[in-house]
Amino acid sequence: MSSGPPDLPTLFIDRSLGKHVVGAAIRAVHRKVLLHDDVFRQDEPDDLWLARAGAENWIVLTRDKRIRYNPAERKAIIDCNARVFVFTGGNVTGTRMGEILSRAVPTILTYSEEHRGPFLVLIDRSGGLLALALSRSTRTGNPPARRGPSGSRGRKS
Repeated sequence: MSSGPPDLPTLFIDRSLGKHVVGAAIRAVHRKVLLHDDVFRQDEPDDLWLARAGAENWIVLTRDKRIRYNPAERKAIIDCNARVFVFTGGNVTGTRMGEILSRAVPTILTYSEEHRGPFLVLIDRSGGLLALALSRSTRTGNPPARRGPSGSRGRKS
């Protein structure tokens, strides 16, 4: 684990982002980084490490776009107030992912300071963020209901 001031948040790099290249790029811009395999078995179920990440207040970086659809993983995120950022930048090399994510670290840290968990945020290829509605429903990821002109909730037609 990289050391840093105690109040500096820990960025947890999921195995889906690789073992070395992305972690090294993020360590170049942030001193407190944990890699999945530093803490967990490689085959550790995602819901277990997500629960630990939430309990430890780590900021999770992953490439697992399906995480929001798995009921056990979504439950772990919600129950443990996990803060999860999912890279959705497509098929890019580890070096390119490292560049994108290391440039996005200040934005990730600011977002994490301004929003309490649980949350699930997508990171696109440009480093832009898109927060998703997070619920226990398997329909997580659909847009939340919009408020109509009278303040009532409902879908736009």
